[in-house]
Amino acid sequence: LADQRNGYTTVIDGGAVDDATWGSPVINMTQDAVQEFKVFRNQFDAQYGSALNAVVNVVTKSGGNRPSGTAYYFGRDKALNARNAKATSVPPFKQARVGGTFGGPLAVNRTHVFGAYEFLNIDKAAIVSLPPSNPFATQQNGNYPFRSTEHLVDARLDHRLSDTNSFFVRYAYDRQITPSGGPVNAAGTITDSSRSHSLVAEQNWVVSQRAVNTVRAHVLKHNLATEPANYDLQISRPSYTFG
Repeated sequence: LADQRNGYTTVIDGGAVDDATWGSPVINMTQDAVQEFKVFRNQFDAQYGSALNAVVNVVTKSGGNRPSGTAYYFGRDKALNARNAKATSVPPFKQARVGGTFGGPLAVNRTHVFGAYEFLNIDKAAIVSLPPSNPFATQQNGNYPFRSTEHLVDARLDHRLSDTNSFFVRYAYDRQITPSGGPVNAAGTITDSSRSHSLVAEQNWVVSQRAVNTVRAHVLKHNLATEPANYDLQISRPSYTFG
């Protein structure tokens, strides 16, 4: 059942990559690995399950008869950031996104391969600013390192058995590490580690001018670990709201 706060499903090469609990996608794709995408907002077919109001359908690239590739880099640095009018300093910030793709033939007009890789690094500060009345303000207020990283891998093999029969196998990998930022003695300081694998195999057989048979298998494995910064005893006091 789709999560109602998101209400959509993400499909990559025919396989859904939705989180089993929240419904949001657990795998990102590099932009240079995407051949095309479509967004169905309503009246989509019954084959797209787990969707309330939209379907994001993505098709990845495949290799061609000529070897080709791309390389890219995007970066930001603290030296390029302006100081906030009410701040006394510029918080640290650095971002780097680097990646590339390569595709080509193993056998011309028959077997092709394509691969892509991307690395994202965001290095900034997590700011904790408790009010002076908070008894933990002097212990926990400050700027704390906040570094999140992500590795993306995509690999695809296309093979043509005959003029009417072909298949492909695609593997995708996404590794994300996201800290919450904060002092190590705070109960809410945690690190989220997400690792996802997606494997799709599909065969297409053109039976006639009016019929096409498609067989597809998809395996999705997602591991999400939440690691606390400490294992100290936490005290929770009851509270209430009204209105």
